[in-house]
Amino acid sequence: MVITYRVPALTARLMRKKALLPWIGLPNILARDFVVPERVQEAATADNLAADALAWLDDAPRRRATGETFRALHLSLRQDVRQDASARIAEAVQPYLARKG
Repeated sequence: MVITYRVPALTARLMRKKALLPWIGLPNILARDFVVPERVQEAATADNLAADALAWLDDAPRRRATGETFRALHLSLRQDVRQDASARIAEAVQPYLARKG
């Protein structure tokens, strides 16, 4: 898995200024770490994407660790559904919205 985004240059500049987190992809946001490579804008080249994808094939321990991370996230999200996750997410995001507003 490799996360990639390319948008118009002006959009990218505006998004970078508004960034609240260092991650773009949902798996990384949930894990609060760069679990999956992210290639954005100029770094989103065919060579970089191919190298990142091939790196997964050559690194069994990394694949296992990522699988464990994803399993833990899955279990955490399943548990959160029963604990009013929507309200908890709104509560967690509120300070960031107030600060940027």
